[in-house]
Amino acid sequence: MKILFTAFKGVYNTSFLLVDQTAANYILLTNSFQGLEKDISFVGGDYSIVYMFGVDKELIDKVRIEKCAKYNAETVCTDFDIYYLETMLRSVGVSYSISDKPTRYLCNAAYYHMLKKNSNTVFIHIPSLKGMSVELMNKLIKIFNDICSNENCKSSNSYAKTAKISFLLLDCKSRGCAFVPNEVRDEVQKPSAACGGYSEAQAVKNKEYCGGSGKTTMFLTVASGLSFRQI
Repeated sequence: MKILFTAFKGVYNTSFLLVDQTAANYILLTNSFQGLEKDISFVGGDYSIVYMFGVDKELIDKVRIEKCAKYNAETVCTDFDIYYLETMLRSVGVSYSISDKPTRYLCNAAYYHMLKKNSNTVFIHIPSLKGMSVELMNKLIKIFNDICSNENCKSSNSYAKTAKISFLLLDCKSRGCAFVPNEVRDEVQKPSAACGGYSEAQAVKNKEYCGGSGKTTMFLTVASGLSFRQI
C-alpha cells in the first residue's frame, strides 16, 4: 500500500518534526495558499492513503482529527476510516477529538486541495512546540511508524533515514524546550572554537558548557531517531 505523509515547512514546525521521524514518504508544504496548492498539484494520484499534519497553537497535549474542509464555498469531507485512526490513538493513550467543522487558513486549504485529489485523506492537527510534550511526540511517532509497518509503506525520500541522530535543544534564555530537526546534526558536530575545539554535541557529552550568542544552549544526542528526551 502506498502511503504519503504531508507536513508544513519550518524547522520548529511540529508537523515537520513528526513526519521526519517516520519511515514514510513525505512532502513538505509551502506556507502560502498558492505555494501549497502548487505542491499538492505535483502529488501523484496513486497513493492509497494520505495523512496530513498541521499545527493548531490552541491544542495542549492532544490532537484533533479533521473530517471536512471548505474552500470557495465548497465543503468536502474525507472517506478515510476515522475509526482506524481512533483505534491507533487509543492504543497508546493519546487524547484526541474529532471535528466536522472546517478550520480556516492554510491547513484548511491544504486539506481541501488534497481531498479533491484523493478522498482517502485525513488531516490531523497537532500542538505547537509550546503545547507538545515529549511524551505526546513519542507516542505520535510510534503510532505513525506502526501504521507504516502495518501497511508496509516505505519512504522513497532520498534523504530519509532509518536510523538517525536527533538533538533536543534547550535554550533557557529565550525559547524554553524545543525540538530540533535532524538537519542541525552536521552543524553541531563540527569543531567549534566556542566549545574549546569540541563540537557542541561532544561538549555536552563531556559535560562541558558550550554557549553561543549569549544564550545557554545545550544539545543532547538521542540515539535511534525514534524518540526525544528532555534534558
